[in-house]
Amino acid sequence: MTIPVILNITGHVDETVNNINEYGKQKYKGVSKLSLFPKKDEVSGEIKDYYYHCEGERIYQNYQIYLEVKYDNEAYEEEKERLLSIYNNKTEKGSRYTEEEFVLPGVYSMLYADGYEYALMDDSEASIKYIYLQGVSRDELYFDIDYLPKDYGRAGSNYETERRPYSIYQEW
Repeated sequence: MTIPVILNITGHVDETVNNINEYGKQKYKGVSKLSLFPKKDEVSGEIKDYYYHCEGERIYQNYQIYLEVKYDNEAYEEEKERLLSIYNNKTEKGSRYTEEEFVLPGVYSMLYADGYEYALMDDSEASIKYIYLQGVSRDELYFDIDYLPKDYGRAGSNYETERRPYSIYQEW
């Protein structure tokens, strides 16, 4: 199902897409560059689930993007390698691997900054869940709450944490 972008007089945007065939066609303008997400023509597996939601004013919008891809074993290993090698030459920062932040091993390019961009790797299923959240509270999730970072929403707001932020897109 695809719901078109609605832009009312006040500049409020509301767009929701839950159609696998629409992956990568949205007019995204968030904080992240979505480096972890594969480009549509580069997805080498079967897209199992896709959800895109954007809401807010033109200046700052809330995003929730969820993509789940099932790979064959060889393509899965290649995609894991790609995720681990993502690097931003401008900030001289790369993606980070963790087994502590999430319920599954994961790679992240933004965590605890203005947004959360990460990929969860399920070796037993040869699948990867790509997730991007910007300004989304725990009770608004499309996907299973267990796929959030372990302390998501624990610093006073619905989505902030107490940890030091990390982003390959920003210099601090």
